[in-house]
Amino acid sequence: MILLPEPVGIDAARELEANAKNRAQAIGLSPVRINVRFVHDGEADETLQVLAGAQERLIVMPRAALTPSVASRIAAARGVPVLLVEAEARVAPDGPRESDTKTSEITD
Repeated sequence: MILLPEPVGIDAARELEANAKNRAQAIGLSPVRINVRFVHDGEADETLQVLAGAQERLIVMPRAALTPSVASRIAAARGVPVLLVEAEARVAPDGPRESDTKTSEITD
């Protein structure tokens, strides 16, 4: 399960979803196992509502989308780890590429 901040506009949402799925497939996840959902404000109650009915084994969210205490609450409520990741830096195609690989896993 990949949770992303809700973008403005349908085109932005489609692009974010496609990028997330492509990156997940690139690391070996099966396309049928990749589920992307959007969260409006990153609060625990709304995030739990978005997750209703999902059968995820791991939740991945941008670190900027929520606080560690909210991530901990979500992990405890869902019984699965929440992995917080840094957004990748975007650079010009011909420029050097720097990516930030810091992650935090919260399990309760």
